[in-house]
Amino acid sequence: MKIKRLKKRTWVIGITLIATLTLGSGVGIAWSRTATAEQLEEYAAYSCTLESEIDYQVHLLPNDVFQENVLESGRAYLSNMTDYLTAEVSYHFEGKQDAFIDGQYSAVAYLTAMTSGEGKNVVWDREFELLAPQRFSYQGSELIIQETIKIPFLYYKEFAEDMREKTEFVPGELDLKVNYELNYRIQTDEGSTEGEINPHMVYSLRGNTFVVKGNLAESNSAEITSKKEVPVLLVQQARTGFAVSTGVFGVFLIAFLFLTVPQEQKVNPQEQKASRFIKKHGERIVAVVGSSPFRAERIVEVKEFADLLKVADELHKPVFYYHKPSEGALSEHYFMVLEQEKGYRYSL
Repeated sequence: MKIKRLKKRTWVIGITLIATLTLGSGVGIAWSRTATAEQLEEYAAYSCTLESEIDYQVHLLPNDVFQENVLESGRAYLSNMTDYLTAEVSYHFEGKQDAFIDGQYSAVAYLTAMTSGEGKNVVWDREFELLAPQRFSYQGSELIIQETIKIPFLYYKEFAEDMREKTEFVPGELDLKVNYELNYRIQTDEGSTEGEINPHMVYSLRGNTFVVKGNLAESNSAEITSKKEVPVLLVQQARTGFAVSTGVFGVFLIAFLFLTVPQEQKVNPQEQKASRFIKKHGERIVAVVGSSPFRAERIVEVKEFADLLKVADELHKPVFYYHKPSEGALSEHYFMVLEQEKGYRYSL
């Protein structure tokens, strides 16, 4: 394998650059090894949807107006012909995986008499328990709870008439709100969550007719979060990148060391000697461009550089340094002290 010779300066620059890159990649590997490679990330360990719905029917008193005894939801009803309502309440839990679900549900009716006008104020109210709290528990991914509740419309209407006679107050607003409240707790190995869902129905006992309003259908979601360790992509990429670059630069470094050598520069003894003189007596020496202004017969050769310095001292003249490059041979170097008619020269 051929060894390539490079100039020493070029070789030093090349070896320094590759070694620096290799060292930098090595430092990068050390950093990536000490950097946190994983971090905690929050995720949904469990999730489910919760839906509730109220479907009701209106049961009539005996009458000769309606052929049927029961009217379906979604219309207006005559108050003086209504006996009671039945509400079928359903709760539906559906999760992505099994969980333990427990809690309780109940139904309460609130009868409220208020003044009329813009500033409606409560004059009196009553609370009636329709369904005592019912506890439930279940292990699985889907749970359906259904309950049919009777709402004694006629009783509440008669109660309100009795209160009107006792108080001699005619309500501007007389509303009945039936609230179906369910409280739940969901537990898994990753944690637990709690919440409630509250569908309700509202209708008026004042007037000859009424319609059922309110939040007859409700849906929401529940979630249990946990944390897990996930790799930090930047650190993983940095480890791989630094490892590859260190390997590549290491190969380049080894190949550079084995396949190249620095080329030693030839030392010119004349230049070395001239450099020493200039370094020692630089304040007395003037470097000039060109050659001696005198012909050879008008030049006195001086054997030693010290003798040339003595001549310069006696004549109070500077020492001129001439350097004439020559191709294929050593360059010509000489020092001269110039007088009017002749010159004194020391040649290297």
